[in-house]
Amino acid sequence: MASTVQKPFFGDTPEMLWGDPQTLSGEQAVFLQCGRGSIHHKWLSNTGRNWDLIVNYYDDSYLHSPIGDIAFYQRGTKFSGVYNVAQVFPSLLSYRHILLLDDDLLFGVEALSQLFRIAEEKDLHLFQSSLTADSYCAWPLLHHQKGERDARPVNAVEIMMPGFSGEALNLCLSDFPRSLSGWGLDFLCGERVSQHFDQAPQVIDSVQARHTKEINTEDGAYYRFVRSLGIDPAKELKAICKEFGLTPDIMAL
Repeated sequence: MASTVQKPFFGDTPEMLWGDPQTLSGEQAVFLQCGRGSIHHKWLSNTGRNWDLIVNYYDDSYLHSPIGDIAFYQRGTKFSGVYNVAQVFPSLLSYRHILLLDDDLLFGVEALSQLFRIAEEKDLHLFQSSLTADSYCAWPLLHHQKGERDARPVNAVEIMMPGFSGEALNLCLSDFPRSLSGWGLDFLCGERVSQHFDQAPQVIDSVQARHTKEINTEDGAYYRFVRSLGIDPAKELKAICKEFGLTPDIMAL
C-alpha cells in the first residue's frame, strides 16, 4: 500500500498542543491544515461558529497566535495529518460531517455552517462547496454554476476541500497512506463512497469558497515541500488510477 517513502509519515504520533476532546460537540467539524502563508485569519471567527475547529500545524508559523478547539503539531501533509490524528483521537471518525480544508481557502463562518446544514439535510457522504469564478482550480466543473439545485453529482471532489460524513471518512481513511500528496485520493474516495453508499459525491452550488493561490506544480511552495520529502504526486496519482482502474478526471454525472 504505502511505499517506503510514504510510510514514515503515516503512523507518527502527533503532538497535541492544546484542547480537550471531551469539550467538543461531535456533530460537525473543520480540520484545518495550517502553516506558513495561511489566510485563515482573514475569515475565521468564533462569532456564530457552531462547529468544532481542529487545527493541524505543519510548521511553527502560527503557534504564537493559537486557534482551534483542539490543535496538533506534526510534519507531513493534510492527509497524513488526518490519518495520524485519527489514531490518537478516534472520535474524529464519529463526527456527522467533517471538512478537510487547506489553509489557502477563503470561506466564511456562516458559509461553512450552511454547507454543514445542507450536508445534514441531504445526508451527504462526500461533498464540497463550489468555487468562485476567480478561484484557482484545475477542474472548471467545480466552479460555481448558477441554477436552482443545491447539489450536483460528480465522480470526485477537490482534495483541497473534501467534506466527509464520519462513515465515509472511516471508509476512506485506510487509503490515505497511498498518497502523501493527496493526488489520486479524490478519485479513489469518490469511487469508494459511490459504491459503498450508492451516492455520488456532490458539489454544493449554494455555497462558494475562493481558492486564493495559483496551482503551480513546478515551483509552488506545496509542491516544493512534497518533493523535498521524496514524493512525486504524479506517480502517486498514476499508481492509484492503475491499481483501481480509475480515470483521472472530474466529471459530471
